Amino acid sequence: MSKGLWKPSPGSVYFVLKRLREEGSILEITGEGEGERAYIITEKGKRTLSKMKDALRRDLKKQALILSLLMDLAGIEDKVEMFKRLIEIP
Repeated sequence: MSKGLWKPSPGSVYFVLKRLREEGSILEITGEGEGERAYIITEKGKRTLSKMKDALRRDLKKQALILSLLMDLAGIEDKVEMFKRLIEIP
């Protein structure tokens, strides 16, 4: 999903999973086989995720506005194409 820009190590993934379990945002479910486990999000986790999404949307809107203003100042007419090039969308 990140197109290779983010490559988490197993240690960082397990650290985050442990923290999410400890704060009650996810539950761990063990499978029948050795080492098999899955995770489900709790209601608390869903509320936290919703708040994080809202905050991210607000931040992205601010950043998009600033970038758009800078593009206007630089005389870049086709903002959509410039945005696509910046984030490398084909």
